[in-house]
Amino acid sequence: VTVVVFIFLGVRRCSTAFEVEINEFVEDPYLQLNTKVDHWICFMASLVIPWVAYSNGSTNRSSGMPYEYVLVWFGFALLHMAHECILLIQVGGAVKRLSYFRVARLTVMSLMGLLNIELHIQFGIVAVMVGHTIIGWASILMFALCNAWNLVMVTHRCPPGLIFKLRSFEVVQAVYEERLKVDDVSMHVEAANFGKKLAGVKSSLLKRWTLRDDANENEDGGFAEFLFSCSNIIQCGLLIFFLGQCGSSPLIIVSLALTLFYVGIGSIHTLLPQPRLE
Repeated sequence: VTVVVFIFLGVRRCSTAFEVEINEFVEDPYLQLNTKVDHWICFMASLVIPWVAYSNGSTNRSSGMPYEYVLVWFGFALLHMAHECILLIQVGGAVKRLSYFRVARLTVMSLMGLLNIELHIQFGIVAVMVGHTIIGWASILMFALCNAWNLVMVTHRCPPGLIFKLRSFEVVQAVYEERLKVDDVSMHVEAANFGKKLAGVKSSLLKRWTLRDDANENEDGGFAEFLFSCSNIIQCGLLIFFLGQCGSSPLIIVSLALTLFYVGIGSIHTLLPQPRLE
């Protein structure tokens, strides 16, 4: 993890002054295709590797999977992080809009997001293994429903601004949002200037036209975040119940800590007012 963080910090340090046009970059068909493939690979790796370990009788209550399987999963996680690092190189100087601390923090968050998903599956399998079938299948079902919706959205109808947000491209998503703020300011200025030249057309109407796509994107993203939050809250309840019934283990403690962390992050994001452009 430390090596990955330093690589991302190195990309931030060595990035050029040139910044890509962020909307064209996100809408590039090859980038869209590569990112969709990344989403599917991460989903399949998180689902298949624990089930292979379970089917071979290798699952244990302490660590979930033996280290051999953990290393295979971590290899897929590193491929995902390498993909995000390449995207970060491609955006150029836009990454300098993030501080070094923020780049490091979001890099860790990207890995934690993948780990959180993986631990949900491992917990479900362990619960089934020790006889808590309902708890185990409920955990696996929540994983399947939440991720199935995200995968359908990514594959068929994902707005450009959500393709990074839905699964652990935390650094690139932050760069996209920071770069988009500059474009939004320019867009509002142009709309206001254009409104002055048109008799009877209000600049507020023009502003609504320019932000129509953003509103649709926020609606889809809000539903995805709602599903994610519900999944984590239910998962947290299942973990606490299992902990009370069967006692603790490193797998359960780490999974519960990560789940509580994401529940807290989601609550803070909901309660705090979001900045808006006037």
